[in-house]
Amino acid sequence: METRGYVYRKGEKFYVGWWSQYPEYITQGISLEELEINLLDIYNMVQTGELEATSKYKELAVPV
Repeated sequence: METRGYVYRKGEKFYVGWWSQYPEYITQGISLEELEINLLDIYNMVQTGELEATSKYKELAVPV
């Protein structure tokens, strides 16, 4: 199993999040666990072609 990074924040009522690679697909959940389930649904839909990944993801080295 691999891991993938996602971004999230806690709002007043929901956690809101998106995959780093697919920021165009934002989802939410009442709990962090529900948010992760919804994120996995989006990931699977992108992998099967049901959703199109329009954003490009790239990493850049930064000085430390």
